[in-house]
Amino acid sequence: MSVQALIELDEMTEAIMGQLADADYERFVELVDLRERALAALGSGVPLEESDRAIVRKLMRYDEVLMRRMEQLRGEASESLYKIHFSKMQKRVYDSDFVESSLFFDKRK
Repeated sequence: MSVQALIELDEMTEAIMGQLADADYERFVELVDLRERALAALGSGVPLEESDRAIVRKLMRYDEVLMRRMEQLRGEASESLYKIHFSKMQKRVYDSDFVESSLFFDKRK
């Protein structure tokens, strides 16, 4: 089981690295979930062969690049949320509450 999870993780990581600029956050969520399952399977105590260790080392080399892209996506999401919040705040200011039946009188000087 642990070797199969490691192979799946390697394949998915390679696929994401091949299209890193276009990878959306859903792909990264899938990758993180698969990574957690692979780590849980590897923690079962089965000793790793050298070929499996080579896969783990290869995956570790991708960590920095993947983290950078995830941080970029987080920044974009944060910026979008800020824009949404700001536009709602502006709309609230311009959409003042008023009572339609109220009257205003101007006084002449």
